[in-house]
Amino acid sequence: MNHPGRLVWLGPALALLGAGCGLTAVRPPTPATNFRPDRSEQPPPGEHYYVLIWAAQRVPKTPAYSHTFVTVAHTARTCPGQESLLDAHTISWLPATLDIRTLARHPEPGVNLTVRESLDYARHNDERVSLWGPFECRRSFYRSFLVQKQFLETSGVGYQCCDNCGEAARTGDGCDCIHAITDADPEFGRENYPLVWFGDPASEHVAHRLREMGLLPDPDAEQYQVLDLLGLADDPVRRRHFDDRLFDFPRLQPARALFFWSGRPGRVPPGPADGPPGTWSPSAPSCVPGRASVPVQPVAVGEAGLVDPAGVVPLRGNP
Repeated sequence: MNHPGRLVWLGPALALLGAGCGLTAVRPPTPATNFRPDRSEQPPPGEHYYVLIWAAQRVPKTPAYSHTFVTVAHTARTCPGQESLLDAHTISWLPATLDIRTLARHPEPGVNLTVRESLDYARHNDERVSLWGPFECRRSFYRSFLVQKQFLETSGVGYQCCDNCGEAARTGDGCDCIHAITDADPEFGRENYPLVWFGDPASEHVAHRLREMGLLPDPDAEQYQVLDLLGLADDPVRRRHFDDRLFDFPRLQPARALFFWSGRPGRVPPGPADGPPGTWSPSAPSCVPGRASVPVQPVAVGEAGLVDPAGVVPLRGNP
């Protein structure tokens, strides 16, 4: 008996399974890996830093219609009982065409969407949106997140859906939406973020990783007032929690399992409606699309913050 639906799944599934091991994949040379998590650093008095981990996917999910993105926010209490938004930034890495080609073996120009553009993109593609958080996060994570965001937007790195194979894996000139976030992990490489987890499971894995690293001071406290500050409180979102796990098996980091027998530690890297995809485009994109198939340019990090050839980039931006 033929099962056409299963055949549609076969190609992308095999590609993702083959790309699931990132042991040999070259990551883009992001300076964000130089930021080690500081679990003791306290934010300035009255200021708070938050992280929101998003997932979007169709049901049933397919690689071409799933997405992982993360938002961070910086707030300050202006007076008792009142909190104001100072900054908000999102890493939501997609092809500039907004048409995800799951079997592409070469990077293409990428674009980083705002959280509002990302939610609109997901709903246009009839994707269910889930959210872990908002959680309060360490200031050191917020800092490294901004470095990673600037690296994506200015270095020339492109987008490739299966970035553990093909050109992106050989040269480090491309990444997908998941690794656009997790490549900043200073401890674990891509082997710890296998692409067999995409959509909800990938975002859940990112949330659990932040908790494991101690980057969420109180992971049981969800700070929903941040959604009001971001203007997202009325968006239809499925709110996820750490106790409603999507995985039924023990969470064992792949590198820990692979290297257990040899005594090697995990690698520490160096310093909406169906329709033709890609027809929706964000109004006034908030960033310059990346360029594929060109040498990735290094991004310097200064003591005062993020820097580019023009000088210090202020820590202000659109969500």
